[in-house]
Amino acid sequence: MNLLYPLVVLTIASPRVSVQYLMPQPSPATPPAATNITAILEMGGEFTFFIRLLKTTLIGNQLNSQINSNSTQGLTVFAPNDHSFLSLPLRTLNSVSDQQRIQLILFHVLPILITLPQLQVASNPLRTQAGASDAGQFALNVSTFGYQVSLVTGVVTATISSTIFLNSKVAIYLVYKVLLPMALFSSSAPAAIPPEPEKNMSTPASGVPTSSRSSNTIDVSAGITPNAFLIRTASYILVSLSLVTIALSY
Repeated sequence: MNLLYPLVVLTIASPRVSVQYLMPQPSPATPPAATNITAILEMGGEFTFFIRLLKTTLIGNQLNSQINSNSTQGLTVFAPNDHSFLSLPLRTLNSVSDQQRIQLILFHVLPILITLPQLQVASNPLRTQAGASDAGQFALNVSTFGYQVSLVTGVVTATISSTIFLNSKVAIYLVYKVLLPMALFSSSAPAAIPPEPEKNMSTPASGVPTSSRSSNTIDVSAGITPNAFLIRTASYILVSLSLVTIALSY
């Protein structure tokens, strides 16, 4: 154990002796550890897709610099879990550009730390880091029901499930849906796939396509409907039976 003792210095000067006490100086305080959003999410174990987007776009580094700056008011992050991304319609993320993908991530970030009680009384729309909320393009609204807080984008509604992390710099909340802004996903429903054209089609002289798949296909364009065809066939059968009966009678 290292113990600190005051150092006594004797100064001898004729005809007097002076005594000075030199107290040890305290060591400088250790700076607090920097807050790292991606490291916090990695400990959660269910944010693989969101972390990948934060890293590939370098937004994660940008957010970490902001929250560890003395001039910031903190940040609020809404983190969708892996199930949220797997529930997206096919090719949703592939349909946007790299810049739009950055805006999508920043739409999940508020430039100020807001606690859940503050969210319950917040004014709409919330200002995100994705851009202005003019004309509802990047508008993020809050809807409350009792203690339940939901986020409404105009495309999806996501309920805040729980608080992942909270300190004086950042609040991170779990949501079970990816927040899709109107500016990027106003028509988020996947386009209908057109039916595949019929193969082996031929065009007769009448100009009406007919299929050559089956030799039993009835050519309606020739003026013979299915009912007329059946009636004519039945007539032929009856005439044939009559002729056979007559032949047997002789």
